[in-house]
Amino acid sequence: MAPLQLLPMALAPWIAGKATIVGMGREIRVLIVDEHELARRELAAQLCRSDAFALVAQAANEEEALRLAQEIEPQVVLLDPKMRRTDGIALCQRLRQATQPPQVLVLTSFWDAHEQMLCYRSGARRYLLKEIDVGPLLTLIYASVGENLTRNPA
Repeated sequence: MAPLQLLPMALAPWIAGKATIVGMGREIRVLIVDEHELARRELAAQLCRSDAFALVAQAANEEEALRLAQEIEPQVVLLDPKMRRTDGIALCQRLRQATQPPQVLVLTSFWDAHEQMLCYRSGARRYLLKEIDVGPLLTLIYASVGENLTRNPA
């Protein structure tokens, strides 16, 4: 599969809001947290292109992310740790303290060994570069949810 590519905003206005990801015979709730709207929309568009995936929710900051996480109880959060008004590492830790904690997959623009260590210590399941191809990302989402569902059966 091709790496994530930017789409013109006009091609993805339908992506905002709530929908469902269906995989492994179950609905997979996903929250994308990134301060850049275009990045959120593009990631959502890439997920929606797969027959098995559609977007649940998007958040631009910590306040929105925590509110949506409480409302939809996502199984997976795709989180950019480098946001101007949000400490992504602290947000990861707060998300993981929920009653039904989501699996957090960190998506970052550039690799930082210190940040990677902090993300894992905060409970992140994976630390990935945003240039990851869609296929491997979908596989990691499935694997993360599969591992989580095994530990916390629905």
